[in-house]
Amino acid sequence: MSVFSWTYQFVLGGLVCVYSPKALYDYAVKGKYRKSLGQRFGKGIAEQKNPEKPLIWLHAASMGETKAIAKLAKQIQQNHPNYALLISSITETGHEESLRSIPTADYHIYLPLDFSPCIKPLLQKFRPELILLSETEVWWNFLRLAKEQGAKIGIVNGKVSDRSNSRLSLLPKIGQKLYSPVDLCCAQTMEYGARFQSLGVPRVLITGNTKFDIPSVSTSQLLPNGFDWIIIGSTHPGEEEALVPQILTLTKLFPKLRIAVVPRHPERFDTIERYLSTLECKIQRYSKGVSGDYQILLVDAMGILAQIYSQAKIAIVGGSFVPGIGGHNIVEPCLASTPVLFGPYMDGQKEMLALVKKMEAGKQLPSENIAKEIKMLLDAPEKLANIEKNCLKLAQENQGATERTYQAIKPWLNSHDR
Repeated sequence: MSVFSWTYQFVLGGLVCVYSPKALYDYAVKGKYRKSLGQRFGKGIAEQKNPEKPLIWLHAASMGETKAIAKLAKQIQQNHPNYALLISSITETGHEESLRSIPTADYHIYLPLDFSPCIKPLLQKFRPELILLSETEVWWNFLRLAKEQGAKIGIVNGKVSDRSNSRLSLLPKIGQKLYSPVDLCCAQTMEYGARFQSLGVPRVLITGNTKFDIPSVSTSQLLPNGFDWIIIGSTHPGEEEALVPQILTLTKLFPKLRIAVVPRHPERFDTIERYLSTLECKIQRYSKGVSGDYQILLVDAMGILAQIYSQAKIAIVGGSFVPGIGGHNIVEPCLASTPVLFGPYMDGQKEMLALVKKMEAGKQLPSENIAKEIKMLLDAPEKLANIEKNCLKLAQENQGATERTYQAIKPWLNSHDR
């Protein structure tokens, strides 16, 4: 093993030690990682179902990345049935999303910690011919060992955030070493493409953002009809307190207005219910049914946010009203022709931010101005309808990244086609 590999494992071990106390607390108190703990150490992963088939390994760390590559995964399976498909995740919400959106994959697993003893037996078991990584996920031991086995490695829907780029630019040789196993990157934008080129990726194509190709949601209604739903999606700690009370005041002015709160992480459901119970309103948990007389619906279910956005009058996307998160997918409501509001902390989604602003499909504003903006839009139905048209135009003009990505990787897949 090289000096770089030893150093990498030493640094990774240090990070694991630093974060272990919080992880243990989350495990014991919040119930996180209980489904995934064994697989994080390479244990309890199912045996191969079809060992004679060549295997494609598609890695998407979390829920958003998984949604973004689901259509690509299905296209690969449909056009290349002689391959087996493995989907790996890091977060439990990402794993659940892979089961929902890519149910026909041969394997759904958690990616083990990137220590050689954890990841090497798994690679020896599955021996992937092609590994596709969604967005920014680069793990040195995983890629190095796969490359030694002869795997081709590509990045799809690739991006390098400003924060990551700043860190990598401080130690450019380390960044180039980390990315040295990568053969191809299909990048979202020209800016990201240039960053991948500076990291030494030999072939970089600008294919666009596959999040614009997330399939249309079902037309079935999950929320009661006849109401003006304000959906507050993907919320993090502090955002419910900043947003819900002021929007709740609007229910006195607009009797048909209802609020649905959709937290980002399921371990927060009970905490949020306790908070909402302190407000002067009637609340309901989605898991207990959606009928009844209430002002706030706590959506304690995963994987249905896109469908709920389609019923919204206005959507608010969380992760953007408190610092340190960087925002979430503000295009997702636009794909359902739903106007979107979001906060000032969008540093992790700057390309989506620029596009939504350019197309006038939504608005960025501080949390304290949210109720005022909603009232203005509800009082001006013509303006709201124009924003809905802008959302539809945004969605239509930015599709096609999945097909371009598929065409880029297709030559790697033809060798086993019959």
